[in-house]
Amino acid sequence: MMSSSPQETPIVGGIISAGTVKGTDTYAAVDITDPTQSPAGSTKIYTISQLYNFIANAEGLTTYAACICSTTANLVATYNNNISGVGATLTSTTPTIFIADGITPVVGQRVFVPAQNNNVQNGIYVLTQQGDGITVPYILTRAADFNQNNNIVPYGIVMVELGNTYAGKVFQETGQGPFTVGTTSIIFSPYVIPSATSISFYATTAGHVDVTGDGTQYIAIFESVLENFGAAYNTTNGIFTAPNTGWYQFNTCISINGITSSHTAAIFSFTTNTTLGTFRIAANNPYVMMYGNSPILSFTGSTNVYLLKNQNLAILYQVLNGTKVIGLDSSAWFSGRFLG
Repeated sequence: MMSSSPQETPIVGGIISAGTVKGTDTYAAVDITDPTQSPAGSTKIYTISQLYNFIANAEGLTTYAACICSTTANLVATYNNNISGVGATLTSTTPTIFIADGITPVVGQRVFVPAQNNNVQNGIYVLTQQGDGITVPYILTRAADFNQNNNIVPYGIVMVELGNTYAGKVFQETGQGPFTVGTTSIIFSPYVIPSATSISFYATTAGHVDVTGDGTQYIAIFESVLENFGAAYNTTNGIFTAPNTGWYQFNTCISINGITSSHTAAIFSFTTNTTLGTFRIAANNPYVMMYGNSPILSFTGSTNVYLLKNQNLAILYQVLNGTKVIGLDSSAWFSGRFLG
């Protein structure tokens, strides 16, 4: 659930507070280098929230377009997940004019909903019907960039532009994916800008990776980075290199498909110069699930480890006693952070 006392988030030039800069304020920029502009040297207008997202993108963060306002408590509304989240709605149970944090948005404006009692309902919505308080309820519909399994991104951030409480605040999705809209918890926390010593990453596989099941050992490579503060994780070779000496925490979820009765085990390990831990899972045990006609073996693991500066860590995996081609499933992910 969203914290009741979020910390103010520094933004260009200082802290946003009431009576000063707002996310909806415009910022004029003269572009003299872009020949696509007409005329050359024309003034382009940006909002402060757009400028913030530009900077955050440059720092490696996934950003969502800002919301005009945010709810501050659970909405008394009926949730309909519609088609796997596409067209999902929150409809007030009584005829109500929609007001959030002192703001009355108009139809078509984005609304941040982070505080539902059932947190699978949380997310970014668009006001599609403004209630009248007499006979018409309000309706919020999930925004097109936050209504499918693949566009809800762990560690993605969103700014709230206006409101008595949350104007200028930035929030981060901190729930663990992969997501199934309407089923997986969506959790937002106040975004804290990393310090110079912050080191963290979250990466997923871009797609199916074929390997053999004859005992050959592979490094699991996660090519799609959603967060990589400190640039310590290498998406080309799958190796994390410690920028600092100290304790680190690593977490992973790996699924392998194509397991057959001939495969006796799958071995996963967090490995530095020596193997820290090996998890041996027989192919014919409850960890194996069926997806259609294909058996899938899933493994979730974590470790805290003390690394020296420039020491490496990677995830190794192998499947024993078989020749059938198997694969690292695209739902796999790997994350890590510096503890100190």
